[in-house]
Amino acid sequence: MPIGSTSQLRTDMGGAETPEAFVSRFGRFQDTVGGKLIPRALTTLLEKPGSVIDNLSRAEQLGWVADTEVWVTVRELRNRLVDEYVTDLAQFAVDIRAAGAFVPMLHKTYESLRQLAQDRFGVAEDQLQDYLKPNTDSSESSTAITPPPSTRNRSWRWLRR
Repeated sequence: MPIGSTSQLRTDMGGAETPEAFVSRFGRFQDTVGGKLIPRALTTLLEKPGSVIDNLSRAEQLGWVADTEVWVTVRELRNRLVDEYVTDLAQFAVDIRAAGAFVPMLHKTYESLRQLAQDRFGVAEDQLQDYLKPNTDSSESSTAITPPPSTRNRSWRWLRR
């Protein structure tokens, strides 16, 4: 179903699953990159992560993020799509299209961080998920790079379509 067919969403609940799935993945991916990968990368570089805005600004300085202001716009869009009840289907369609337009930017940021992890720290893409888990062992420094508990094949390859 094309996203422009908002009137069909009222009657076609099966067709509503596709935009819902996209919104969910878009939100999770943005949360993972902005809320986990960037702070973890900063910590690994022995920098102290701060607020989301501070982390994004530092990531921009390091060349991982092209434009902090655009990232803030993406976060606001994500909040609208994920946290607000949809009352205006036409606006929802506009927001979905806008989210789709930001996917390449998110992917580029992810690729920058993936390349950093691989080149500088020897962490393969399929190991990133393990490195994002919080360190619960208080005897280790939170900045220490430790081998992942496993090499499960978890990645965000769905975004590469």
